[in-house]
Amino acid sequence: MASEAPPWLRDLPAVEALRRIWVQQFYLCGEVVHWRTTDEGIPPAARFINSPHDLEAHYARKGTTSWVGYKAHLTESCDAGHPRIITQVQTSAAPAADAK
Repeated sequence: MASEAPPWLRDLPAVEALRRIWVQQFYLCGEVVHWRTTDEGIPPAARFINSPHDLEAHYARKGTTSWVGYKAHLTESCDAGHPRIITQVQTSAAPAADAK
């Protein structure tokens, strides 16, 4: 951010989010702005900002399904002869590897 910008403006979360998004999308070479490609170092999925509305929502893919967001982990009861009831819900970062 320009040094002449007012300090209160630099501290706004929306301005910081926009700064981070621009840095991951573009780079400056001399006085020319270029679109960043894998050769110029696009951040990995776990750090790449995919939504300005939720900076922690990331891209993930499992099999042929892909999404931006989170993974939901559900635990359910499985007693024979009884209805299955969800007993616990947890979320994790979308690009995190599944664990056993």
